[in-house]
Amino acid sequence: LQTVPIVAIAPLIVTWLGTGFQSVVVIACIIILFPVITNVTTGLIAVDPGLQDLFRLYRASRRQRLIKLQIPNAVPHLVTGARVSSGLAVVGAIVGEFFVGYGTQHHGLG
Repeated sequence: LQTVPIVAIAPLIVTWLGTGFQSVVVIACIIILFPVITNVTTGLIAVDPGLQDLFRLYRASRRQRLIKLQIPNAVPHLVTGARVSSGLAVVGAIVGEFFVGYGTQHHGLG
């Protein structure tokens, strides 16, 4: 979805969901989703090898490593992804309103 321009996807979403607020939200979510997933995945993977060895040394389970090591390490990356996505959400809302806002009962930004 990230490689296909949202302007090409937006008419399909409007056709499937109709003209309304739901279409705008879906278009904005599609744009927002990729940076958040990318940054959180980077945060989950980029754990200090020394800390991983320490958790293995103490025989921590896979769940303990995830909850106590990887998720706290991913929180700053999640915030970075949210910061990038907040700017992109405006673009998604404008593109969604461009396709949906005109000609409906409740006019949007367009």
